Amino acid sequence: MTDRMRYGWQALPRPSVLGGCAAAGILGAAAWRTLDEPPGALMVLRGAAVLLACAVAFAVDDPVGDVLAASPTSLRRRVGLRILLAGAVAAAVWCALLLLARAAGGQPPAAALSLEALALTVVGLAVGLGVQAWRGVDCPGILAVPAVAGAVLATFALPEKWALLTPGPGLPGWQEAHERWAAVLAVATITAVLASRDRAARRGGLEASRGGRPRGRRNQGRAAQRPRSLRAPIIAARSSMARTAGDCGAQSRMHSAR
Repeated sequence: MTDRMRYGWQALPRPSVLGGCAAAGILGAAAWRTLDEPPGALMVLRGAAVLLACAVAFAVDDPVGDVLAASPTSLRRRVGLRILLAGAVAAAVWCALLLLARAAGGQPPAAALSLEALALTVVGLAVGLGVQAWRGVDCPGILAVPAVAGAVLATFALPEKWALLTPGPGLPGWQEAHERWAAVLAVATITAVLASRDRAARRGGLEASRGGRPRGRRNQGRAAQRPRSLRAPIIAARSSMARTAGDCGAQSRMHSAR
């Protein structure tokens, strides 16, 4: 393990991440008897996907972000490393649950369910990164968890035409539902990438979009924009002030000599 990976593991909120992953594993182990039937397997694996998405969302937490803002490692790299480590743990638990379902005699649609789990995970990350970037919250994981849970509950209220949670493969709407899951994943990914930019880069881009200039050059710009009719009196006044100062200095030296 390299130094950077070791730092990322130390900076990761391990109790929250590992706790959520452990809860997903316990759910699958406790529902062993229901994994051989398609309805039961879908319900258990989707519940585990929600728990894993909530666990990975805590990887966005950065309580010392203000201290590390001046470090050469960018915000995107720091957060990306924590997300990579948390995602690796969640992916291992997810693969173990799929293998557990197959060992129980079930045949869950692994690809479709993995798409749902990945979309939920990225939605949680997008919420956390957005709250951190645009609201200044250093530890948004506690806010991303109810957002993920609320998004899942909201899917039950969708009309059948826009349903995301369909009963099982081969039934009407299964393919269309997962096309919508892919769209959710794309939108959440774009949002997460935009929100993971460094704060300094976002401020610089905002100033550039407003047509701002460096503060140190504003006076130079204003001086350059002065009309020539005003420059001559200003130069003459400065010359007279210099001559007056010189005469006063000469008189004071003569009095001191006397």
